[in-house]
Amino acid sequence: MKTVEEIKAAIEAAVPGAGVEFVRNPGPAAEHSLRLAPASAVAVVTFLRDDADLALDFLSNVSGVDWPDKEIAEKVKVTRTVTKTVDGVEQQMEETVDETRRAVLKRFITFIPSRRSTGRW
Repeated sequence: MKTVEEIKAAIEAAVPGAGVEFVRNPGPAAEHSLRLAPASAVAVVTFLRDDADLALDFLSNVSGVDWPDKEIAEKVKVTRTVTKTVDGVEQQMEETVDETRRAVLKRFITFIPSRRSTGRW
């Protein structure tokens, strides 16, 4: 059985633009996952099933998050060093300001491929 990293490389070579990302599982089972762009899901799982080297014929877990791409904003306090002029003299001082950080939430699918013959659940 190939490692998740090897499977990721094979997918990237066979399905350009699949958006495959390795997701490490720090738990005792260390069952790592691959996250991919939803638009490529069918092409990726078809490749995993049909590829002679992989022959993954059992998909044990698929999970997805389905929300529209949306922007979220988070307010944080940021401390930075600034130069200010005080009584005609430039001085460096620390200043704490509120800052809004923005990120875009994306849809994704995570899956754990396996072979039925491994006997693993």
